[in-house]
Amino acid sequence: MSRFDFYVLERQIAVFVLLTGMLVVIFWINFTARGLSSFLADTQAIRLLLLYTFLDLPDSLYRALILGAYIPALYTAYRLYADRELWALQAAGASPARLLAPFLAFGILMITISSFLVHDILPNSRALGSEVRVRLQTDISQFRVKPGEFLFPADEVAFYVRDRSESGELLNVFLHHGKRGGQEVTYIAETARMVEAGDQTLFEMQSGSTQIWDPDTDSIRIIQFEKARFNLSELARELSGSLRIERLTNSASLLSQLQQDEVAPDYAKIQSTYAEIHRRVTYSLMTFLFPLIGAASVTASEALRFRRFVPIIISPVMIAALFILNNHFHNLVISTHAPMILMYVPAVLGILCIAMMTVVALKPYRFQFSGKRRMA
Repeated sequence: MSRFDFYVLERQIAVFVLLTGMLVVIFWINFTARGLSSFLADTQAIRLLLLYTFLDLPDSLYRALILGAYIPALYTAYRLYADRELWALQAAGASPARLLAPFLAFGILMITISSFLVHDILPNSRALGSEVRVRLQTDISQFRVKPGEFLFPADEVAFYVRDRSESGELLNVFLHHGKRGGQEVTYIAETARMVEAGDQTLFEMQSGSTQIWDPDTDSIRIIQFEKARFNLSELARELSGSLRIERLTNSASLLSQLQQDEVAPDYAKIQSTYAEIHRRVTYSLMTFLFPLIGAASVTASEALRFRRFVPIIISPVMIAALFILNNHFHNLVISTHAPMILMYVPAVLGILCIAMMTVVALKPYRFQFSGKRRMA
C-alpha cells in the first residue's frame, strides 16, 4: 500500500472510532436506562444489574457497526472529492478503480471485526446475559414484595399479594404466567412463602387452586391443592427472552451440533441452525460491501460531474434497500424453508452496484449527457 492508501485508511479509522464509539454509548445508555426501570422496581441486585448492562456492549456494537462501516468511507471519499484531492490524483494518472484500494482495505478490516463479533463474542455475551437476567428475575434474597401491588418478576409473569403476616408469610396470593404452547396458568393460594433450594428459587403455596387454560380446547382445568411448589428459576429461564437458542450459541458450537444432529436429524432445528449461521455470514459481508458502496458512489458522481450532494443521496438509498432486502430474504428463508442461497441475494446485488459504479467512473463518457458541466 502507498502512502496515500495509508493516509485515506487512517482517516476512515479515525472517523470509525469516533462515530462507532458515540453510537455504542447511545445504544448502551438506552439499554441501561430500560434495564434500570425494568429491574430496580423489584430488585436491588446492583452488581448483577451492572454486569447485565455491561454484557449488552457487544449488542450495542452489533447495532452500530453497519453505520460505523458505511459513514466513515462515504465521509472520507466525499472530503477527498470536495477538497479536489481526487482530481489531483486522477490528473497524476491514478484510475478510479485504484482510488478504491484504501476503501477495500477498510472493508476488509470491517469484515474481520464483524466476523469475530457475530461468530463468537456476541453469542457468548448473549448467553451469559441470559443467565444473568434469570438470576436478576429470581434473586429472592433481594426481592421486595409489595402488598397490594402487581409485580412482574419475569416476562409474562404477574404476581400479587394482598398482605404480609407478622411472621413473613404472604397472604392471599395470585400468580399468573404463560407457558409454551399458549397455555396460561393461574395459582391462587391463601398463604405462600419464597424459599431457596440450592440455586433454585421456589414459590411454596398452601391451601389453594391451580387454573390451567388450554387455547386449543378453549377449556379450563381447576386443580385443588393443600401444598404446591412453583419453580420461579425454571420459568424465568423459559420466558427470559425471545432469543432462540441458536442466537446464544457461537458458530463453532453450532457447526459441531450440526454434525451430531446428522445421527438423529431434527430438520426444523437443522434449518434454523443453518439460517442463523448464514445470517451471521451475510451480516459480515454487508459490513465489507457498505464502505465500497459509499466510496464508489463518490467516484462515479465525480466522473459524471454531478453536484457534490448527489452521492450523499444515492448511496444511502442503496444501503437502505440492501439492508431491507437482507432482512426480507432472511425472514423468507426462515418462514418458508426456501433455499439458503437466497440469503446472499442482497450481497450479490451490492457487488453488482459497486461494479456498475466503478465502470461508470472508469468510462464516464459512455454515460454522460451532452452539455453537462462540472459543478464546483
